[in-house]
Amino acid sequence: MCRQIALGGRVYQEAYSGRWVSYDLGARALGISGYQFRAPAEWFAELYAAHFAGKLNPSHPAVDSWLKNFKPPTP
Repeated sequence: MCRQIALGGRVYQEAYSGRWVSYDLGARALGISGYQFRAPAEWFAELYAAHFAGKLNPSHPAVDSWLKNFKPPTP
């Protein structure tokens, strides 16, 4: 469905009431879940959680670009 509503390769949506966001349609191919694309904070949270749960492919571009700089949470 997102492909059908993309404009110029971007998807525009209302994440929360009155809060509009957009993202590159191609990013969906690297996504963890559909919910991840609701809002920027959800995008971050899904990648962060997948990374520290050991479920994110180590070759995912986010690993080398910024996730590797995060330390695992301490209990």
